[in-house]
Amino acid sequence: MTGTELELSFSHPMDRRSTEDALKLDLSGDIIYEWIDDDRTLSIKPAQALNPWAVYNWSLSERALSREGAPLAREYAGRFITDLNRDFIQVLRVLPLIPPLPNTGMGQGANSGTWGSWVPAAASLDQGPGPGHAIGVEFNKAPDSDSLRRAFSFIPSLPGRVEILSPLRAVFIPSRDPEPELLYSMRISGALRDNEGLRMGDDFVVTFIPDIPFLEVNSIQSISGENPIYEINYPRAGSIMQAQVVSGGIIRLVINFSLSFDSTVQEESVFKISLRPFFPATLPPLSLRSALWLASDKLFLEWEGPEGGSPNEPHYYRLLIPGGFGSLHNGRGSYLKEDLFLFLEAK
Repeated sequence: MTGTELELSFSHPMDRRSTEDALKLDLSGDIIYEWIDDDRTLSIKPAQALNPWAVYNWSLSERALSREGAPLAREYAGRFITDLNRDFIQVLRVLPLIPPLPNTGMGQGANSGTWGSWVPAAASLDQGPGPGHAIGVEFNKAPDSDSLRRAFSFIPSLPGRVEILSPLRAVFIPSRDPEPELLYSMRISGALRDNEGLRMGDDFVVTFIPDIPFLEVNSIQSISGENPIYEINYPRAGSIMQAQVVSGGIIRLVINFSLSFDSTVQEESVFKISLRPFFPATLPPLSLRSALWLASDKLFLEWEGPEGGSPNEPHYYRLLIPGGFGSLHNGRGSYLKEDLFLFLEAK
């Protein structure tokens, strides 16, 4: 086998028709026959490209005759393997990428060139992707585009799409941020083919932990005017905090978060926080009077309707800041790991 040709050499000039009829090949499609060296050599060329890394068999029966009519002494047979010395496609590196800025097509920094308008956030996934980041993959050979788009999978599931940046580089763009501090496994299937059809063979697997922290509450203050009267730092679920009821039956709280909130989610975040009567059951309901973000990580809330208790009958209200995926979040992938609820003793 030389190149894409199979050559059969004979000791005598052969009869072309009987030799071609006696030849069997497990090739699909048309075959081109070429006789050279006074019909002592038969060159066989497939009209279509052979499948990569495949075994093909051939045989030539005794019905093949020489030009003088003498048959072959016996049947000859053999096989050949395509692409035996070809390099397989491999993943060279995987790294987090910062997306282009909206309406500019440019990344958050100088154009990297290698990754187009995306900018590497780190040299590898040892520093996992952060909020809004994608995952860049570089190969040693150009992958088949359709095969590449089907090759990615994640455990736990992480939906997204694949965009091809150049013949050797692609980016996986999640449709949502991965969950904070959770170990992910990204798999690129061994069924991935290069642009000539050769499979990668072994799965490529890499694990990473997203560079996205959980959101926390650093402190909650009960204020009168601009001054805190009561304060609890790093509150835990079920904590009890005293809260000042100012004149007119109003409780004012300032919640200090560990991370900043994007302006796009600040308004909706306000309405996910609630304060409701807890004990005694006869307490009237409360209504949210006003809300104001004093800073991107500091929220002022004011409720009207609470009633201060007495030593003989304390009044408790339940403050809930919901946690978990799909609840209150900062617009950058971070949210409370679990619900945070406190009991406010109205004073």
